[in-house]
Amino acid sequence: MGETIAFPEGWQRAVKLGETALAKKDYQKAVAYFEDAYRQRPTYPIHRRLLTALEKVGGYKQALAAAAEHQADYDHDPEGFAQLFRLLLLDQQYLAAKTYLVRAQRQGWLTDDVVKVRQEELALLEKQQLFYDPDLPVIKKTVLSRLDGNLTAIPQKNWEDWIQGLTTNRFVRIAESVLEQAHNPFLRPRLVEELLKLGVAKRIKIRDLEGNVRECQLAEIELPEADPALLEMLRYLEAEHGHEDPTILPLIAGEIQGHFALSFPFSPQRVDPEGWAESYWLEYQAAIGAVDPAVLNPFAEIQKIKARYRELLAGLY
Repeated sequence: MGETIAFPEGWQRAVKLGETALAKKDYQKAVAYFEDAYRQRPTYPIHRRLLTALEKVGGYKQALAAAAEHQADYDHDPEGFAQLFRLLLLDQQYLAAKTYLVRAQRQGWLTDDVVKVRQEELALLEKQQLFYDPDLPVIKKTVLSRLDGNLTAIPQKNWEDWIQGLTTNRFVRIAESVLEQAHNPFLRPRLVEELLKLGVAKRIKIRDLEGNVRECQLAEIELPEADPALLEMLRYLEAEHGHEDPTILPLIAGEIQGHFALSFPFSPQRVDPEGWAESYWLEYQAAIGAVDPAVLNPFAEIQKIKARYRELLAGLY
């Protein structure tokens, strides 16, 4: 009798069928097979094949969202990084692609030669974007001016729609012009954060929360979540009061982070981080009657600023 050849079952069979479908350019079937294989064996190699199939059917956003399950694997694998970078370019998410590349460069995930290749790919696609849609920057600036006039927080979906198709250099120009006269208190920190993620390190003019135009050297500031003042406030809160009421601590920390983000990049908390942190804790203590409200008297100026933040944030609810 001849030798019996065992046909693979389960996830191996699904992978083989997926590869066959890809070779035959039957991409929808390939997606289905790789999804089946991944459900049975959720590994990074199978996930990459699934993203390849999704790319073929134009499911760029779906593929990018799914990548979060293996983000660290993609980040540290040059081929995986290139795959996500390509998806971002295909989806016309040029700012996200630039941010991803800047992050990879800072973290040392890629060699200088690979970074240069990715930069050239981005530059080429951005140039094509401007050629095929030269009026887009004007449209984008008009939409941003409208968002600035709303004076409310910008939903994530609206922000993603706005940056879609916007090239890096055009975004920087628009951001610079708007930041000097922005009225929406929620727009300023968002634009500045985006500039920092893109690696912009120039000196620009920004209208602060009180309407004053001030200069800001982007090279000298960190993103809010990495700002030394915010980190010091959270560290102090945990070290001094973490043992007293661990259940309320995250709520206080959340408000601290929200207020810091609202005032960014001209956060007054940098002057006295520990004093600010203590004022939040004492407010809570006074609210439950554990201390006399008079303990907040030394923090009168801080309390006045916090009242302004709360007034702005109250409009969101």
